[in-house]
Amino acid sequence: HKPAVTAAVKALLKALADQNYAAEDAEFVVRIVTFNNSVHLINDTFLPPDQLMELVDDSTFDCRGGTNLTAIVQEIDQDCSRSGISFAGKHTSDFQPMSLLITDFMGTDDASSRQAAVDRLLDNRLYTEKTQSLCVFVGPEHLRDKVAALAGGADRVIALSDDLDKYLTPVVMGSTINMAMQTHINAPSSGDIGRNV
Repeated sequence: HKPAVTAAVKALLKALADQNYAAEDAEFVVRIVTFNNSVHLINDTFLPPDQLMELVDDSTFDCRGGTNLTAIVQEIDQDCSRSGISFAGKHTSDFQPMSLLITDFMGTDDASSRQAAVDRLLDNRLYTEKTQSLCVFVGPEHLRDKVAALAGGADRVIALSDDLDKYLTPVVMGSTINMAMQTHINAPSSGDIGRNV
């Protein structure tokens, strides 16, 4: 599935870069984090999507090893903290964080540790109140409710088991989450606006 994931992410980055080019008062900036047994930062600071297209290849999405869902949930929680490197200093004005998670949610980590990490994340007000979350779910139906709880509701989960390379960009760009962001960024504002994925 690595070629399909690589193609899907590159197409999404291209669409975001095109949107940046067309926008007058807003910019998408992106940080890519992958995970298997541990979390891997492709870029540790947010970058414009056109700068990331050259960094993404099949080796970016290595599917070997386990799936440490606890680690990625803790990473999201850290990102959504005032001390986190990702959103530090961006908790005010019109900065609108967006979290896009692509997962089958079939963890090989300890389920109780994972649930504790999810509970902590759901207590994080920056994540629950300001971050727009979307999960592209590529796993079995019996785990969909758990993904919906993490994402903040069933309407924030899109099941996409096949043709990720064809459908990821239209799904993300056409999602109600992204439409809400477009409304947010097109509203009159007195300051600069940043968006992130």
